[in-house]
Amino acid sequence: MSAPDLAEPLRGWRAWRVTETRAGLRLASVIYDDTWQPGKPFRATCRSAPHGAPGARCGCGIYAARSSFDAARYLIGRNDPLVVHRVVGVVRLWGVVFEGSRGWRAEIAYPERLWVPQVSAAGEIARLLGVYGIPVEGVAARPGAGVASEIAALT
Repeated sequence: MSAPDLAEPLRGWRAWRVTETRAGLRLASVIYDDTWQPGKPFRATCRSAPHGAPGARCGCGIYAARSSFDAARYLIGRNDPLVVHRVVGVVRLWGVVFEGSRGWRAEIAYPERLWVPQVSAAGEIARLLGVYGIPVEGVAARPGAGVASEIAALT
């Protein structure tokens, strides 16, 4: 289902890698090398075909899950030397949006609220991610499914 003319953005859940860049800590895709810039909506592109993303017959787009539990599965996975941590949060989705069984694929997105799973530097990571201009909180749980339960108790 496509929903291109929503009055307000949809809200979904996703995880990000937190990476060290020259400009400071930034949110990055858990799958690709895309970095989300503070104050600028992230726009989807298709890596496999020359069309606008998301495509109706393609898997491209910015993914967001319906639940924090589905998003929290991505708190563990691909890391490279520049990855500092992983976070989970609520993301606003707009533009062309396709609904799937577990969430959405969107054209444009921006984080709305983030939670930083417990690590020794969680407070500093949360402070530095404040550059996105959104609420960033720590959660007592370590990365994994416990994070989603903790967030559910807080929201």
